[in-house]
Formats: sequence, structure tokens, C-alpha cells
Amino acid sequence: MHLCLDPRNARTPSGLLCWNAIVICSLKKASNNLCKHGSPFRRTRNNPHKPQPKKHHSAMNTQHIDPNQQLTTHFALSEFIRSGVALRLRIANTPTPEVVNNLRLLCEHILEPLRRRFGVIRITSGYRCEQLNKAVCGKPNSQHRLGQAADIHLSNKEVAMKMFHFIAENLDYDQLIFERRAGDGARWLHVSYRAEGNRHMALKKQVKAQIANGALG
Repeated sequence: MHLCLDPRNARTPSGLLCWNAIVICSLKKASNNLCKHGSPFRRTRNNPHKPQPKKHHSAMNTQHIDPNQQLTTHFALSEFIRSGVALRLRIANTPTPEVVNNLRLLCEHILEPLRRRFGVIRITSGYRCEQLNKAVCGKPNSQHRLGQAADIHLSNKEVAMKMFHFIAENLDYDQLIFERRAGDGARWLHVSYRAEGNRHMALKKQVKAQIANGALG
């Protein structure tokens, strides 16, 4: 057996047969190893049946929203996202680009004309993210969540009625609600605008003394 391992012995017929057997055996062993473990030079391909890591693509990216951007000449985004409740509860009330666009349309079609007629307007509640909307007991389908609505502070009933009638008679609005809170008599005007079409719903109502109102949201 020792003779077979020496290549020089392949010169004899018996040695040649022994040497060939060794070579064939080695080739078979190497082939089996390749089938079992794969070639170290083979390029690895993704297994279509193996679960791949999920890529997180946010359709509503809020990372690059500038809270200080101007929506229109007299209104900035910061006026619509600030909230005392959000600050107290540490809620990041950050809008999406779609919400920002809705707020811009609200300003262009409702708030800018209102400001030109009555002067400076104070927004008490604008956009509300889902968490903030729940915190102030807002309705699940509130237009505040979409950036389509804003609540306007009213200094007195006379100004409230003038604003109410100006919007109802001159502007293309979706909802117009004069709200008064029982208890302290605080008043605000809820107004909304929808790009897909407005319903022109106008009403007056009194709400309970709770956190769910334009004065605190």
C-alpha cells in the first residue's frame, strides 16, 4: 500500500492501477463534499421561500416637516400643531405632508379671507394626531385629524356672529359650527374645508364643560 502512494510507482502496471484508484477515490470524495457543502466560490442567492427582512417604507413621512414653515402669508404651520395638552402629555403632534397640504388649503380658502375681513385670528386647535385626539376626547373621525379643520378663538358673541355669517354667506366651507362651553361661557368657531367637495353644514351648539373643545385642544 505504501508503494501506491508514491507517484513514481505508477510506472509499473500494478502501480498505475493503484494510483488511478487513488485519484478516482479522491475525485469522488471532493465531488461529494461540493454537493454537500457547496463551492466556496459559489455566489449566494436569496432563497425566494426564505422570509426576507422587512423594509420599512412610511407612506406618511413626518421626519422632514418644518414646523415653522409658512402655509400662507399670515399663517404658519406652528399655529396649527401647538397644543397645551400635547406638551403636558409629551405627545409629538407632527403632521404628515398630506395634512400640511390640507391645512394650507384651509388657510387659503377660509382663514386668509377671514383675516382680511376681521384682522388677526387666533387658532386654538388645528391638527390633532390620533393620540392627541384621544387625549382631548375628540371624535375618531374628527376633521382635525386630517388637518381639514381649525377652531378659532372668539372674543365675544358679537364678533362670533359676524364671523359665522361672513363664512356662511361668502366662503366655500365644509362644516361651520359656533360652539359655546357650558360653565365658563367660552366660545369658538369650528370651521373646515375639504378639497374633494364641501357640504356647507352650518350649526350652533353648546358643549359640556370638558377637555374636548377648541379652547383646550
